[in-house]
Amino acid sequence: MPRFDLDVVWLGRVPYRDALSMQLDTHRAVAAGKAPDTVLLLEHEPVYTTGKRGERGGFLVPREELVRRGAEVVATDRGGLVTFHGPGQLVGYPILSLARLRLSLHCYVDILTGALSDTLSTYGIDARVDSVNPGVYVGGRKIASIGVRLSEGVTRHGFAVNLTTDLSWFEAVVACGLHGVKATSLLAETGASHPPEEFGRHATRVLWDRLVEKSVSGRSCRAKSRNPQAGTTSES
Repeated sequence: MPRFDLDVVWLGRVPYRDALSMQLDTHRAVAAGKAPDTVLLLEHEPVYTTGKRGERGGFLVPREELVRRGAEVVATDRGGLVTFHGPGQLVGYPILSLARLRLSLHCYVDILTGALSDTLSTYGIDARVDSVNPGVYVGGRKIASIGVRLSEGVTRHGFAVNLTTDLSWFEAVVACGLHGVKATSLLAETGASHPPEEFGRHATRVLWDRLVEKSVSGRSCRAKSRNPQAGTTSES
């Protein structure tokens, strides 16, 4: 049986560009077989990021105004459109060799989304997964987003879960291109706050156990219908 090792690293609050540099360094090491699969857990300083599909009208206020409010605007190579990251939001960057795990990208995204949904359920959230507009929702409100890139058989970017996030930041954009979909948070839905590191380690444990189980079993993931605009390397 293959050996599956995982490093989980809590980084605290990190500016987006610094975290991106850490991602790239870790990705190179994992792809070269010099490091085990790794999950970086952190919070970001306020930042709006655009994906490979650009912004496509995602900003509702001038970028200069967002910068004045204290947020960066950064273009990335992840899938999807515009989204926000900031304090009170748990961000996870799983840097995993899907080649070593013998899993497809779609299988990985399905397992990741399900792991986040089930983790939120243990915190009192009636979470659901939407296969048309991928992510995790509470009613019609979005609480978690996913954006993934696969390179050299190893994943980058990952997920973001609103825990105590200031939701007013989302009012400046059409997050992930979903018109009319409001953001929500664990605090807004339950009135309770939980440390991002605690939530992140819990979610990572659920995710990793399911990935390893799927890899060892050799069973394929169920095919699911997807938003054709989402692409094979991205979920938002």
